[in-house]
Amino acid sequence: MRHVDALSRNAAYMVTRSHCEITRKIATAQEAEESLHLLKTLVKKGLRDDNLIRENVLYLQVGGRELIVVSEAMEFEIILGIHNK
Repeated sequence: MRHVDALSRNAAYMVTRSHCEITRKIATAQEAEESLHLLKTLVKKGLRDDNLIRENVLYLQVGGRELIVVSEAMEFEIILGIHNK
């Protein structure tokens, strides 16, 4: 059963790596979209309580949950990625 355990660990690593890549792309897209860039500036200045920034990614806080704010440019890619899994 060692080989099965090794395969499952490898898959988990690949998911984590993919997650980091997507998060980086989201952060870049947020900076490119003017309205989200402005919102991030307001959050950094402490003028918005319903948002937070972690690792340069903008999140919306709703009901105790932290939701990633996805730019319009990334919406289709995110939806397509979820449906293809």
